[in-house]
Parts: sequence; structure tokens; C-alpha cells
Amino acid sequence: ARPSRAAPAAGLVPATALVTGCASTAQGASPALRLGSAYVIAERGLDTANAYLVISNPGAADRLLKVTSSTGGRVTLRGPSRPGTPAAPPLRGLTVPGHSFLRLDPTGVHLVLSPTGRMRQGSEITLRLEFARAGLMRVTAQVTDLGVDSGSAVSSDNS
Repeated sequence: ARPSRAAPAAGLVPATALVTGCASTAQGASPALRLGSAYVIAERGLDTANAYLVISNPGAADRLLKVTSSTGGRVTLRGPSRPGTPAAPPLRGLTVPGHSFLRLDPTGVHLVLSPTGRMRQGSEITLRLEFARAGLMRVTAQVTDLGVDSGSAVSSDNS
């Protein structure tokens, strides 16, 4: 048997909890996964950005296999940092337990987009998530940079 990675318990709450924000359900798939509350934090001068969202799963367990974004580049799923390690390790996938609510957040599992290209504060990007059972799903994420005024461009020094 292949060992599985357990999802952080802090990110799980009952699936009956309300998911807010821009949400999407799988196209033509029977599992009723829902995505919402997606946002991206892109810091000026960095060529990476972190993305966070909520996955609600009122049905059977599923597995997140791959994520892409409308900005191009690579999207890496990263796990929580472990004691004694400087960065969160990359993950090959993420189990979404059945009848649960999973939050990708800054203190746990999250997405890293690189390179970011040019993203504008307050603009939106699309994240495309591929699940083993639910198939391809999309969610809109708003770009945020806590240190930039609204309307300013968020870009790396390499642009």
C-alpha cells in the first residue's frame, strides 16, 4: 500500500459550512465539489505569488491532481512547513476527504504560481483544478498585494 499524506486537521470543517465567493462546480461530473473564496497574494518585486481557496466536498473523497492558471507559468501545490525546514515542501496531489471542507491558506497547504507575469491589483485570474473524480473545475481568484494601492501593477523585476 502506498502511504498517503494526511490533510491538516485545522483545514477541515463540516461540508455543510457555507462557501462564499466565486464558486464553480464540475462540468458534467456527478461529485458535487464546490470551489470558492479564492484569492492570490502577489508581492511587488517577486516572481511568485501564493493562491488560496476553499474546497467544499459534500460527497465521496476526491483527489486534486493538477492546477493551472490563466497567467501561464507553473502552479505548484505546497504543503505546510515542517519544523526545521525553511520552505513548504511541494506535494504531488491533495486528498479532499469526503463530507469535508478544505481550506488552502497561508499557514497550511497552498498554491504557488511562478512566474507571475504582470498581475494588476484588484484584477482576477482563473485557476483550473483537475480532480480525479470531479474532473476539471475553474474558480476566479482576485489578485491582492497588501503593499500596493488599488490599480497598481504587480510585477516582478524581470518583466
